[in-house]
Amino acid sequence: MRLQGAPCCQVMPRRPDTVARIIRLAHERNIPVRIRAQAHSLNGSSLPVPGELLLSTRNIRHVSFDEPGTVTVGCGVVLWILQHILRRHGFDIPVLNDGYPG
Repeated sequence: MRLQGAPCCQVMPRRPDTVARIIRLAHERNIPVRIRAQAHSLNGSSLPVPGELLLSTRNIRHVSFDEPGTVTVGCGVVLWILQHILRRHGFDIPVLNDGYPG
C-alpha cells in the first residue's frame, strides 16, 4: 500500500488533446506523471510521491453518440452516471467491475 500524497503540482484538464500536451511536456522535462481518475483505488496507486505531476482525468466527462450503436466516453465519466445516460438511450453496461463502479 502506498502512503504518499503530496504532489508537486496537480492539473485537471478538460480535453484529451490537453492531456496529450501535458504528457508530452512532462516527458520532455523528465517529470514523472501520476494519473488519477476518481481516486477510488483501494491500494493507494493514485497517490503521488514527491516530485510527481498529478494528472486528474476527473474533468474529462464527455459522452457522445457519434455513430449508431456506439458511444464515446471521456475517462472522467463515473460509471453510475454513464449507465444512467446509456439506459435513457436504450443501452446498458453489461459488466461492472466487481459491482463497484465508482
